[in-house]
Amino acid sequence: NCPLAKHLALVSEQIREAIPREDFDGIAVIDFEEWRPLYQLNWGEKAVYKKESIRLVRQQYPTISEKSAEELAKKEFNAAAKKIFLSTIGLARQMRPYARWGFYGFPYCNYDAGNSESDMLCSEKFRRFNDEYV
Repeated sequence: NCPLAKHLALVSEQIREAIPREDFDGIAVIDFEEWRPLYQLNWGEKAVYKKESIRLVRQQYPTISEKSAEELAKKEFNAAAKKIFLSTIGLARQMRPYARWGFYGFPYCNYDAGNSESDMLCSEKFRRFNDEYV
């Protein structure tokens, strides 16, 4: 749990270090490795973010049902993650306006797409995830 201002200060520092030229006009990639910006995609070791989100909801609403707690945790996590996502790329574009910015691994897709004739597009599941972020 990190305040947005602290996150953006770190992003600013990292951009200045990684891309010192303000007129940089190449490709620049933002890489979120520690977590995924959609609640549903935080599985395995990253499930800790889902559990913590539910814990925070239960802390605010002690009598909430398990199902409602998870639904609210998902909603709050995704809203906060989207704010982080958009604020991060907004800052990046402000600092290096000529760079072509993107996020590593986004849009999410089945990265084996194209290995067979019938598998050229993202699966419906991943298209729905991507649509949540547009």
